Amino acid sequence: MLNASQWTGLLMIALAGLACFSARKRSPWLLLTMLHAILLTEMLVETRYRLHDLVNAQLLAVGLYQQRSGSQIILLAGLAVAALIVAMIVIRTRRPAARVGLLSSGGLALLFLVEMVSLHDIDAFLYQTIGPIHLIAWLWVLLCLVTLAASRLDKTGSPIKGKRRRSSRVRQKRR
Repeated sequence: MLNASQWTGLLMIALAGLACFSARKRSPWLLLTMLHAILLTEMLVETRYRLHDLVNAQLLAVGLYQQRSGSQIILLAGLAVAALIVAMIVIRTRRPAARVGLLSSGGLALLFLVEMVSLHDIDAFLYQTIGPIHLIAWLWVLLCLVTLAASRLDKTGSPIKGKRRRSSRVRQKRR
């Protein structure tokens, strides 16, 4: 049975995915639609928890469960490096709204991966209750709202585009 945090996540990921789908005619929104569909399915099936439990059972069986924190830290460091590399590539995207959508959706996917690694201190932080839901659900809400807004802006013409300045050559020719 799903709790309030999971219902919140399902609703927000579905809304963000629908917003991405409605902007799908422009790249990268179809890709982001698929990402949100995968995350929505994952939230329903809870693969990340099952994989976590399977790994823990294997570690218990071979007597390495107590030593897993070193591996978890290495995995989290690898995720951080990968996220930085992807972010550096995404920042080169020409359309600001698409860039924001890619970054916020990537952040959402990263949260799922961090949750799968499940380092106790990070879990304690992400699962603290704030109001009716856990902090992680508030992060899902924030990231999905950013993705939703970015898809709307990119579909309708982004007001976050800066004004283009004329080059000094153009200004000098007009004088």
